[in-house]
Amino acid sequence: MAASGAAQSNDAATVKASIGFFDDNAGYAAGAQSATFYFKAFLISDGTKQVELDAVAVQPDLISATLTRPVGGETWQVGDAQNITWSYSCQGSPCGNLKLEYSTNGGSTWSLIADPVINGVNGSCTVPGGSTGCYAWTIPGSAVSSTARVRLSDKDTPVVKNDSANLTIQGNARVISPNGGESFTVNGSTTITWSVTGAINVKLEYSQNGTFTDAVTIVASAANGTNGGCTVPGGATGCYTWTLPDAIATTAKVRVTDTANAALTDVSDSPFTIAER
Repeated sequence: MAASGAAQSNDAATVKASIGFFDDNAGYAAGAQSATFYFKAFLISDGTKQVELDAVAVQPDLISATLTRPVGGETWQVGDAQNITWSYSCQGSPCGNLKLEYSTNGGSTWSLIADPVINGVNGSCTVPGGSTGCYAWTIPGSAVSSTARVRLSDKDTPVVKNDSANLTIQGNARVISPNGGESFTVNGSTTITWSVTGAINVKLEYSQNGTFTDAVTIVASAANGTNGGCTVPGGATGCYTWTLPDAIATTAKVRVTDTANAALTDVSDSPFTIAER
């Protein structure tokens, strides 16, 4: 801030116009903001002029940003559309220019969800009571983690931010083929394909009655990739070349399960047939 006039003074308007930028750079606690600014005034006169310091009133921006969803402890799944919600207030200017990020390592590093985000409705979501904004987030496969977090921050005042506690984001599982309606013969060959995000290895099983009360293991641990020289098709994460067993059935199904997370599993949507050769 430059001095103005021969008396080496700045009037109240000049000081107030400049002081508004101090809180953009000062690092003080996020949440409800407060700060004390200290001034040192030097009054200089050439001996012929009366020196007077204008009264200056300074009030820093009052900003708060709090996530209301997620708060931590939730279990979400890749591919789901989940609403992120928050409560945000800001007095002064600039305000309302927000950013959303996620972390897969408890907050050590962050990846972008959306920028910019308005303090209101973003996408197909509804702002719940007690919140001021929402964002409809379709969770990507890259977010799989048991120590995931979400962060809301004010872009104009980055010190104002709020992180959720850890939540779990699971991958999703889907049998692609056989998925129902197919007809195979004993000792014939088919390719089982699936999509399981976040898995390293998967377990494959079949059931003759389709309920898996009679589950038989095809392979206890197959790579979530190519197995037996098959080619992983688009939209899938893995494939396995399967020789059909002597298990005559019209209600057969296949099941795929993440070996590290039994809750991450899927079965054929409809039954298929295994017939005699």
